[in-house]
Amino acid sequence: MHIAIISDCNVEYLKKYLAPKFKSIKAINGGAPSVTNTIEGFLSLGHQVTVFKLSSLIEQKVILQGELLTIVLIPYKANKFLKFFAHSFIAAPIIRKEIRNSIHQFDYIHAQWSYENILAISYLRKKQPIFCTPRDWASYIFKISSLKNKLMWINKYIVAEYIYSLNNIHYIANSPYTQSLIQKRTKQTNIPIIPNPINDSFLVEKREFYPERPVLLSILTSYDKRKNCDTLLVAFNLLLKTYPDAQLHLVGTPYTEENPVMNTLKKQGLLKNVILHGSIPHNKIKELMLNSSMLIHPSTEETFGNTLIEAMGCKLPVIGGKNSGAVPYVLNHGICGILCDILSPNDICNSIIKLMDSKTRNQYINRGYNYVKEHYTQKSVALQHIEFYKSIR
Repeated sequence: MHIAIISDCNVEYLKKYLAPKFKSIKAINGGAPSVTNTIEGFLSLGHQVTVFKLSSLIEQKVILQGELLTIVLIPYKANKFLKFFAHSFIAAPIIRKEIRNSIHQFDYIHAQWSYENILAISYLRKKQPIFCTPRDWASYIFKISSLKNKLMWINKYIVAEYIYSLNNIHYIANSPYTQSLIQKRTKQTNIPIIPNPINDSFLVEKREFYPERPVLLSILTSYDKRKNCDTLLVAFNLLLKTYPDAQLHLVGTPYTEENPVMNTLKKQGLLKNVILHGSIPHNKIKELMLNSSMLIHPSTEETFGNTLIEAMGCKLPVIGGKNSGAVPYVLNHGICGILCDILSPNDICNSIIKLMDSKTRNQYINRGYNYVKEHYTQKSVALQHIEFYKSIR
């Protein structure tokens, strides 16, 4: 089977599936760990995969090839102004141009996110099955964003609303939360749920070390209202009254000493015992997980939350929001992690103290680890995709 994926992905990680002559290329990491993990799941089952990915680091098209994997890097540098207002409408034709001549090669075509990637192949929807996995919900993010971020999200909001108005697109939800949103918006009732997969390297069978003091980890892709970092910082300051030697590690692009916002938080006294890591390689995230007491996920909304299953795979107990979109689903409704009022610093602090009890901690880590192994492995998720693809033919 030959599957086309239109999406960002981590090229550096996937180099191992490319021919030797391509392994020396400059690192083009990319993001989308859930998509990268799914691609690897397809490859592990022996399927052929071609990925179409935009890249701002190249001047002309680059094709990287291996026995089963092909990655087509498409040059694209967005004008700063147009990036706010017309990015997807400009990027989609560029992707479409590159994929148009090879359409006949693919058994299935799957776009990730509901923006330029699906817009690029929407013209095919009456000719052959096309698939789309929305991985965020633009209308919600647009609604809660600051004015500055609203400018960034207005393009995505418009494109997503247009895409959901089209017929003959086969959607895949990664949680009941996204399933309900898609069903409500599209009026489709047969949307399957296929969760994001964990990278199997995060499945740690044996783990004995846990710090005696609270060493908290939080991985946040942005600093905005939705990620709710300020509430976590207030909760951590409350925790310091009970555990003055506690630490909080913040991972994500905004969380660096150079960021003026972090300097403001420091002046406000909210960064005491807080270590800012910025963006770090995925293997370093695993290392941090294996040296932490627990993962705190303060986000008020998630369509899934890959860091949750990665933490459970590393036998790291998790705290998440009881009303945070897909978080309760991923944590099996509180069986595999503590669900609390993530908008309450006191509730977060009390949940942290609760997890410092080794008996309580062990109950959550054992249930969480077994749940991840049963539901979120790469092969299991890839097989669910294959079964759904075949059901449409």
